[in-house]
Amino acid sequence: MLSSCFGLISNSVLAAENNEAAGLAILFKQSFANWDCNRDGVLTKDELDQALQNPAIKGNQAAALAAIKIYSRTTWKEENSTQTFSLADLCSSNNTTGSGTTTALPKLVSLFNTYQKKIAQESALLFSDGRPHIEEIRQGKTGDCYFLSTIGGLAYHTPQRVIDMISQNSDGSYTVTFPRHRPIAVPAPTDAEIACYSDAGEDGVWLHVCEKAYAIYKNKKTRRDATEALEVVIHGGSGARMLMFMTGNSCIRYPTKTTSIEQLRQELIEALSNHRIVNTGTSGHCLTILEYNPSTDIVTVWNPWGTSGIYSTVNQQMNHGVFSMPLTDLQNYFVSILPETARPWTVADFKRFR
Repeated sequence: MLSSCFGLISNSVLAAENNEAAGLAILFKQSFANWDCNRDGVLTKDELDQALQNPAIKGNQAAALAAIKIYSRTTWKEENSTQTFSLADLCSSNNTTGSGTTTALPKLVSLFNTYQKKIAQESALLFSDGRPHIEEIRQGKTGDCYFLSTIGGLAYHTPQRVIDMISQNSDGSYTVTFPRHRPIAVPAPTDAEIACYSDAGEDGVWLHVCEKAYAIYKNKKTRRDATEALEVVIHGGSGARMLMFMTGNSCIRYPTKTTSIEQLRQELIEALSNHRIVNTGTSGHCLTILEYNPSTDIVTVWNPWGTSGIYSTVNQQMNHGVFSMPLTDLQNYFVSILPETARPWTVADFKRFR
């Protein structure tokens, strides 16, 4: 009897999965022609990126498009890949492929479900309660920890600096002005962009708007001419240079292995007592320091993953990315601290952190 019950459960789960796959395949068939700009029967990276920015693509269609985009990041290994997806590739549920891709549909169903929920939960407001918070930030499947840690530090220590950067226009677009830079026009985020990139969920679209503004700036400055500017900033960057760009001030790097614990204490007290950002990092990942308690010698750190699991690199339990540890442990596990100073940055400062 028990095995029979398990069989019924297994069959019902399988039927549900098959129904989801069939439903998504139908959605792909209905939408494919709208995404395939040149009508050649395949989707390229540029076509996906063009479609991501189309405000007319909403809801389930946007979630389906986002699923393809995120799937392509793991399937098309190179940033400038010339690989493509045909409709047959997207609807494939076996191990055969049409253009060098892997089995798509089962993985796309899982991604679609994730992004369908993400779009539904996103607040349409700039700030849902008038100011930015870090609790809802999730890095997701992007390499923009350097950006998120910096703006997360700003949101935590001096949220007014973030508020002052953004103005909303009557047509629904935004203007973002980073310190010591010219204003940048930013269109309202689309559903597909919200699904694909880092965001602040129910806290509002402020994070996406700021990151898109930085992406537009970076895309122009580096002459990358990317179809979707956000693709320029999600493959890693410098926490020091980002801190200077975002604040207008310089920063100093203190390597943890060659800086005394006494000086680390002094630098943390000086910066944090003046509501300045202090970025930090493990190998290949940027985080930001929220608090330091001189009485207990405990430092509180925020990981832009924003999750509540174990950060295995330092063996710490996170709560929405936040964890605390002795400063001596930070000195052992982390590479450096990067406190913001009161001095405006110079070109020489940026050159130092190349």
